[in-house]
Amino acid sequence: MKNLYLLAASIAFLLTVVPAIAISPSWVIYSIPDENSFPAEHPVAISSDGSVLAELLGNSVYLIDLNGTILWNYSATDTLRNVVMSGDGQTIAAASWDNELIYFDRDKHPKWSMKLPDNILALAISGDGKFLVSGEGGTGSDSSGNITCIGRDGAILWSYPTPAPVVSLVMSDDGKYVAAGGNGYSLYQNTREPDIYFLDNTGRQIWSARTLGGNSVAMDPGARSIAIGTRGKNIISLYNRDGTRLWTYPTPSEVTSVSISPDGEYVYAAISPFVSNGMQVPPVVLSINRKGSLAWTYPESKRTQDDWFTALHSAKNATVIATGSSKGNITLIGADGKALEEYRTNELIEDFALSGDGRMVIARGLNSSYFFESGINSTTAIETTVPTVRFSDNTGSAQPVTGTASPRSSPFSALCPLAATGMMIIAVIFRRV
Repeated sequence: MKNLYLLAASIAFLLTVVPAIAISPSWVIYSIPDENSFPAEHPVAISSDGSVLAELLGNSVYLIDLNGTILWNYSATDTLRNVVMSGDGQTIAAASWDNELIYFDRDKHPKWSMKLPDNILALAISGDGKFLVSGEGGTGSDSSGNITCIGRDGAILWSYPTPAPVVSLVMSDDGKYVAAGGNGYSLYQNTREPDIYFLDNTGRQIWSARTLGGNSVAMDPGARSIAIGTRGKNIISLYNRDGTRLWTYPTPSEVTSVSISPDGEYVYAAISPFVSNGMQVPPVVLSINRKGSLAWTYPESKRTQDDWFTALHSAKNATVIATGSSKGNITLIGADGKALEEYRTNELIEDFALSGDGRMVIARGLNSSYFFESGINSTTAIETTVPTVRFSDNTGSAQPVTGTASPRSSPFSALCPLAATGMMIIAVIFRRV
């Protein structure tokens, strides 16, 4: 408790906030979604160079250029919940609430679609679009999950069953490694079952771990480091590629999301607001270095208890962290933990996507999307003088290699033709002076 109080004190008092530069979006899309459809979980994606982005609106996926021009849209039979885009911007894949996967190229040419037996909870794609990975979970009383890898031609390359539903998924840029986070809340009756999985591109498990929480995962592009944020358990963990756990860092409240620096040296995590010794501590972003020491915290003096972080992502090739909040604050944070640029909307921010250099940012709110062309430059990671706090590691260790994937063939079907979107969108262009 003493250590947690020191962390709370450092969050509340030791970091001086430098005012950020206020920025305005280059363009905004206002959408009126179908009230009968489910919301998307990850509704935006962007190419590495920021030249093109994909967005989900209801049952349609839109391809939009950096000027805000809608290049085309494609409609599925059900509401879409996840979208991913390859780094080169040539491949887009989307998943629907009725378990359909859709794969097409940048020019809207349909490649294939397929129905999977379980709910598609997460998607990841390799940098060249050669491999698409789906994380799934059972329905009803079925608490198991699955990881499915599909090739560019629509063939299922392998399928890996998991004891927990897979709710978070990342793939290395070269497609050689997959890290998956399961929802371990369902595993309390069997504490030996893992809920973190690290696989190679043949579906072979390299290692697994057990947290008994809800897990979000992050991995640097070269798969050197894997960061885990565990809800319910209030911990952040960092692993090497070989499954060595470098540290576990307890937090005073729930870890809502995690991300990682391009070199794998720093983990970023959004923490919910909490109370320590009667002191109200606002939501923060933590940066923890590879040694398990707190590098910096990012609070805002104006942030209140009900303005928590709802989204956190970092760029793949630059130390730029984007955060969104329940009150509509969009903030870009630099390597030293200082706000670089910020913008205030009037709606909760659901998701982000950043170009590789962090200069192009698409932020998705409940009813609008905001595109920014940032003026920031790539920077290197910097440690600040926040006091170091070390904690003991009291969770289960990574398990050795056990289990293999089972390859299976794929049903191959043509995509449905373009249908009505069932919603209205209006693109409004804002230009900065």
